[in-house]
Amino acid sequence: MIGQLEQMKLLLNQTDPARAGRMTAYYGYFARERATKIDEIRARVGRVRELIEQIDQAGEKLRVLQVDTAQEMTDLERAREERVQALAAVTKRVSSGNQELAQLKREEQAEESLVADLARVLQDFPVDTQQSFEGLRGKLPWPVQGTMSARYQDIRVNAGQSGSRRNGVLIEAARGAKVRAPYFGRVVYADWLQGLGLLLIIGHSNNYMTLYGHAEVLYKSVGDWVGPGDVVAGLSDSGGAAPQLYFEIRDGRKPVDPKIWLRAKP
Repeated sequence: MIGQLEQMKLLLNQTDPARAGRMTAYYGYFARERATKIDEIRARVGRVRELIEQIDQAGEKLRVLQVDTAQEMTDLERAREERVQALAAVTKRVSSGNQELAQLKREEQAEESLVADLARVLQDFPVDTQQSFEGLRGKLPWPVQGTMSARYQDIRVNAGQSGSRRNGVLIEAARGAKVRAPYFGRVVYADWLQGLGLLLIIGHSNNYMTLYGHAEVLYKSVGDWVGPGDVVAGLSDSGGAAPQLYFEIRDGRKPVDPKIWLRAKP
């Protein structure tokens, strides 16, 4: 009814004072209602702007979180790959260690089988001497001048795993050193054996045996008689690491600690 007229124009356009008064009152009602609506709309617009700002802030946080998550996923994938590689390497080492341990077991079994056979042969193989080998504890000369680098019952370690225990000792010597028999006896074995290389075994009285492994050359043959100080073998004189003689003493088939039998010093 009022149309788009302002209040002043509305007053000027009315000829009837009573009607003009009513129209003015109506205009006041509409004006106040419109002002209230405008205030509500402005409040809603302000709230919408606050929400948009909060949404923008939340979106920024989500973008940062997305970047961090992507980096963490990349790191996780890299760590997973490294773990897989490490696991494969460990599995390979374990497999290699198991193979080496099995090889050590086979070598030990070969030596034990040989010693068992020789122990039976010694019963019919005359090696008696005037003095008993059993009474030479702590008196035997060292078979070679050097330093004991591995002791009796030391664990042979392979690929990070524990292997079998040594039945003898390793004596590190000079290149080309000569190996000498510590006492009277008779050669009962002179050949190559897996794990010990060239091996010479001397049978002594009372069913004792001395074993000399890792030799470069053997100077005695099966059946030869030897006496204290006789050269029976030679160690390598080539370059590289210093040669090591493997020395073992057996009471029949039972290994004993050579250190108990040898003199305190070479």
